[in-house]
Amino acid sequence: MLSLVVGTALAVRWGGGARIVGDAWITAVAAGVTGLVFGLPIVAFTLERGRTSAAWLTGLGAVAGALPLALLGLSGMMDLRFRAGDWERVTWALERGMPLPGVGILYWPRYLRLEVQTVLIGLACGLMFWLLMIRARPETRAINGLLALFVLGILMTVATWLR
Repeated sequence: MLSLVVGTALAVRWGGGARIVGDAWITAVAAGVTGLVFGLPIVAFTLERGRTSAAWLTGLGAVAGALPLALLGLSGMMDLRFRAGDWERVTWALERGMPLPGVGILYWPRYLRLEVQTVLIGLACGLMFWLLMIRARPETRAINGLLALFVLGILMTVATWLR
């Protein structure tokens, strides 16, 4: 699961997707942490309950992709709130974009493109996990691998459009 998340995030970054920071190793570390914190518990949840359909895994993958950036934005809002002592500075920042710790204010169009991209990465990772791990049988392993690469190619194309 972690190799799917990190590999997909790096492929999207190198494929021209939207980004906050310029270094690929930061993208890899952020994707790995996201996979550990959100991806692995979701995979364990679905396997324990036997809910391993493609729709279920892609939906949960999309949720796992959306959560980290949204929670980072919430952290930025709380940081502004506690530093300023009131909500004026938070509302001032939210009129312009999403305050992210260590980045500053990310203007709304760029933030939304990045959020859509992370949702798509999570969705694609869920679908690729289903193709490679759940649906895979010895006689269809090559076809499933090609389908997973096809999903990755579509994701990279859409991420390029979002830039």
